[in-house]
Amino acid sequence: MYQGLTSEQVNDPQRLERYSTNKREAVKGVTYWELIWIGMHDLTIILLTISSIISIILGIYTHGIQTGWFDGFAIIVTILVCLNVSAINDLQKDKQFRALNAENNKSNITVIRDSRQVQIPVDDLVVGDIVQVTAGDTVPADGYYLSGNNVKMDESKLTGESDQVEKGAKNPFIVSSTECHEGSLTMVVVAVGPNSVFGHMRSMIESGGHEFTPLQIKLSHLTKQLSGVGGFMAIVTVVIIVGTHLYHFFNGNGTVDEAGNPYWAKENWNEVLDAFTTGVAILVLAIPEGLPLAVAIALAYSVKRMMTDNNLVRHLNACETMGGANTICSDKTGTLTQNQMTVVQGWVYNPEKQTKLLSELKRGDQAEVDAFLDSCRHIAEPLLQPLTQNAILNNEAYLTIGKDGKERGVGSALDIAFLRWCRLIGIEYTKVREEMPEVNGGDTTGIIKRFPFHSNRKRSSCLVRLSNGKYRLYVKGAPEMVLRLCDRLQYSVDGFKELTGDFQEVEGKVTGEGSRRRIVENCIYPMARQALRVIAFAYRDFETAQDWDEMVTYRTEEQKGVGDCPAVESQLTLVGLLGFQDPVRPEVPGAVRDCQKAGIFVRMVTGDNMETAKAIARQCNIYNSKGYVDGQGKHYPAGRAILGSQFREITGGLVLPPHFYHKCDCKDCSADPYFVPGFKTPDYPTHYGYPSIVGHKDEHCKDWTPEAVAARGEGKNQCTKECKERGCMYQVKNPKDARQLQQYYVVKNQGQFDQFVDTLQVMARSAPTDKHLLVTGLMERHQVVAVTGDGTNDGPALAKSNVGFAMGITGTSVAKDASDIVLMDDNFVSIVKAVMWGRNVYDSIRKFLQFQLTVNVGALLISFLSSVFLSETPLKAVQLLWVNLIMDTFAALALATELPTPKLLDRPPCRRDESLISPTMMRNILGQVFYQFITLMFVIYQGHKFVNVPVGRGLGTDAVPTTHYTMVFNVFVMMQVFNEFNSRKIHNEWNVFENIFDNSMFWFIVIGTIIVQLIIVEIGGEIMETTRLSWGEIGLSILIGFMCMVFQLLARTIPGNWFLDLNDKKEGGADWLWAKLRPKNVATGLPSVTTQTYSKRPEMKRIFTQ
Repeated sequence: MYQGLTSEQVNDPQRLERYSTNKREAVKGVTYWELIWIGMHDLTIILLTISSIISIILGIYTHGIQTGWFDGFAIIVTILVCLNVSAINDLQKDKQFRALNAENNKSNITVIRDSRQVQIPVDDLVVGDIVQVTAGDTVPADGYYLSGNNVKMDESKLTGESDQVEKGAKNPFIVSSTECHEGSLTMVVVAVGPNSVFGHMRSMIESGGHEFTPLQIKLSHLTKQLSGVGGFMAIVTVVIIVGTHLYHFFNGNGTVDEAGNPYWAKENWNEVLDAFTTGVAILVLAIPEGLPLAVAIALAYSVKRMMTDNNLVRHLNACETMGGANTICSDKTGTLTQNQMTVVQGWVYNPEKQTKLLSELKRGDQAEVDAFLDSCRHIAEPLLQPLTQNAILNNEAYLTIGKDGKERGVGSALDIAFLRWCRLIGIEYTKVREEMPEVNGGDTTGIIKRFPFHSNRKRSSCLVRLSNGKYRLYVKGAPEMVLRLCDRLQYSVDGFKELTGDFQEVEGKVTGEGSRRRIVENCIYPMARQALRVIAFAYRDFETAQDWDEMVTYRTEEQKGVGDCPAVESQLTLVGLLGFQDPVRPEVPGAVRDCQKAGIFVRMVTGDNMETAKAIARQCNIYNSKGYVDGQGKHYPAGRAILGSQFREITGGLVLPPHFYHKCDCKDCSADPYFVPGFKTPDYPTHYGYPSIVGHKDEHCKDWTPEAVAARGEGKNQCTKECKERGCMYQVKNPKDARQLQQYYVVKNQGQFDQFVDTLQVMARSAPTDKHLLVTGLMERHQVVAVTGDGTNDGPALAKSNVGFAMGITGTSVAKDASDIVLMDDNFVSIVKAVMWGRNVYDSIRKFLQFQLTVNVGALLISFLSSVFLSETPLKAVQLLWVNLIMDTFAALALATELPTPKLLDRPPCRRDESLISPTMMRNILGQVFYQFITLMFVIYQGHKFVNVPVGRGLGTDAVPTTHYTMVFNVFVMMQVFNEFNSRKIHNEWNVFENIFDNSMFWFIVIGTIIVQLIIVEIGGEIMETTRLSWGEIGLSILIGFMCMVFQLLARTIPGNWFLDLNDKKEGGADWLWAKLRPKNVATGLPSVTTQTYSKRPEMKRIFTQ
């Protein structure tokens, strides 16, 4: 037993000064002024800056120094506000992500200090610590191997090679950041922090900034499109105003001299300046800077609030993608259940009672548990001793006292339950381990080798040297497999009974003959049907040492395991069975119902026995033996449960697609250093040649169509320059590297997969590869898949899925690194909350988009038509800039910070081809634009009569601000303020005030906008080109603004399906029309919610032409 460092040695200042600490150095973030400087490089900001300078120069020239700078200065204020809002938001987001990354980087490791095992934060490691690393752990510091069992490390992060490296006395150096894939080891720390291998690489790894999410990219594209429309409208407006003025000027209706001849006076420059300023204002108004800002705010707000719902978001796009998730593949233990294992049932062979269990378990109350424990205490000593020693020694968990003074277990929940069960029946596990300690060699009594649990073998083994010099192998694991490895069972000191026959499991039924079948049917299945997890215990004695490292490979899982298994795990003696109860989380059944109501298909993937899996799935409302209808009215036939081995047999497993390799004899390829002539894939031996990947998953790019190949002619260069530049062709550096290839595998028998997967609800006895296979097949069907995982081998499935959830409590470091979101409580309910937040992000963006387009279209119509018919715009440039500020900044804050509600689960997921602008939103936008346009045109032409004020039209650019046009401005702003209420609902809801008091930011923005608007009207004067209004006129403006809410209620009575569906591909639909209007061969279209690619591609080496 290792002693480890003492507390004094750990806290020795000289040790820390000499060897440093393992704490990560904080990476310097971007400063406020750097963000301002970056923002100033934006094309829009550059255009506005140039416009403001020109406006100030022309304004001072025409209006003088006292007032001529107002319009230009207003543009500068708008620029400063936009820059500051973006910079402050980026700073807050960066601060928040630093906090999240700090939380994500928190992890504990087991060390030996003061002669006992303790868990400490990785940051507290020091040189000299004795560290215990188990399968799935990421090595936190450089170390030297002391002892271990079957250790295989994944060093691909350092070397790029995915082959696992064995560690031991011959290869003892353990490098930081590598991952323990198999086995367990004990090492001494030799370098930490900046002095470790990973410490030298860390600065390069952490220097990258945050990438834009797919939705941000989509909306940035939409922003450019709208900016183009706005630029066109601005130019047309300026041309019309200036052209109209020039027409009047040359026709003698402008400025004339004393002789009546036209001459270009200062007033004419005023007209040109006003036209230019109006054009700039329209351009600013049309540029929706608020769209990317709204996405950033919505995502940052969601990520922060999701932390309170136990979802640690590692990748921003996961928030968006969860809004469209329609399938969830969930683990069982800890996610659907409480991960609080308790031994409540068991069986040992008794010649008289045969297959009778140790006790009755009907109610599951404490009295029945006490009766079971009493039966355990009366098990015959020849059976109890190997049973408890197996449970204690073939187990690396331990119990400790936490900081709160309460006992807690460290290790798997199953192993912790073994220790507590032993203690309850009067056997102290610490005493047993003291008698049988870990030993490195020699003739000492103790544990000399471990074969840790592996999901392929579904068992673990422990080899012990006994006091008499003989050896005993303890084996515990899945009962069906262990039972096949046993030749006999024991019932007394020298009483043994041979096991006969065999069994098969098909659709939850047992067939076969002999005693093995009877044990499965009468002992294992009764416990499994009570939702108990069953573990079998066996052993084998050896007179002399054997080749303990010899491995054997079994044909299928139905035999004795998959992959390499220790050869000594055979000819075993069965001792007994124990059944563990892991209660379903009480909130899970309701959460699963919520998912089904929301159109999300929930599947359970577990390594448990079929009957246990089905029993738990029934309790969780996942498995339905009869047909049912989900919340969206979709009918499902009776559910199906299947074994992982059967699933692999039906689907054929994962293979590379036929076109993955192709023959290429062109000079560019043959000259490449990675060219492999004659290379063949085992799945498609007829395809050979250059190991490359084309951009499309199911077909070659257009340069590889049969027509294109025929056009080039035989023997011509097939790898065209355009193909390479476009990135259609990639190269795998090592075509035999499974890590590089795994993201490109497809289901071999996709047709058969499709035939039964719609009813697949439970997969039992599954291997991690089965989960990867299931996810791949579902994504081939264009489903948006979320998957949970906790083990090292779950990494490929987590990386492949659209959204990967890793377990925060039981998950390994490898699983967390491959995931998008970490469940801090390992609870399925947190996944449902993530779905709500994902849908809320989309709704928030759509709300803002509905508001933005309403203001954009309304303001552009008013400005453009008034410039055509009035040769002036009632909404002045500085006023339009204020409106732009309202909608681009304040509205984004108000509408992007709405909290999710359970009603989000009352509708189906967002389809991949669903447009961001739904027909209902189109109706709302057009209805509100119609109301605002008609109302403003009435106020412009007849409003002065209605309020009995002088007309403000046609007074010229030098006229003082009028009450008439101030009313137009005030009415327009008030309509936008109250339209924010309308924009809160985008799915045909009637009550726009629902849950409105849950969003204090919304009220702050609305009330603040009204107050600032009144201040502008009252004291804006010449700067804002307004004059003071009476309280009656202000009240009338507010009333007209409020009426837009009443009109919207009327508009909601019009069916939304009457309006254009932006994703209708039928003739006459928007997509059809867009395809007709756009240039040929231009792959673009209207923005949609399809923001997630079918799979996440590993980094590849792009091919470039010489």
